[in-house]
Amino acid sequence: MIEGKVNDHYEAVVHLPLLNSSGQTKDIEAVIDTGFTRYLTLPPAMVAELGLGYRGVNSVILADCSETTLEVYGVTVLWDGQPREVVAYVSDTMPLIGMSLLHRQSNSRSFRYQPAAHQVRCLPRAQGAVSAPGRL
Repeated sequence: MIEGKVNDHYEAVVHLPLLNSSGQTKDIEAVIDTGFTRYLTLPPAMVAELGLGYRGVNSVILADCSETTLEVYGVTVLWDGQPREVVAYVSDTMPLIGMSLLHRQSNSRSFRYQPAAHQVRCLPRAQGAVSAPGRL
């Protein structure tokens, strides 16, 4: 199970282990961004520290509807203990988890928010459960 918290800015934050180029684990905190449709963003310093492999550049549309080009790197995420190869977009923000990382899993997940504890939990979806596309 992946657990996190809701911070003072009302953002869902989870701990996300990443593997560096030597296969060592680095734990980071990342905000779940439901408006971000890709996998992950990482700041440039973190990309350099991890020694990630360059994959190229990609055009993206930002929240303000402007278009920009961002560098793309390959990274291994330990998602619920399982390694997943994903792409990370370099951005001068706190690390963000996009909906592709949440959606594209072999075992679909559901999320539960517990207001009293201010925690977000990622739970295995119940057997046979169906969700509407684009909704958690």
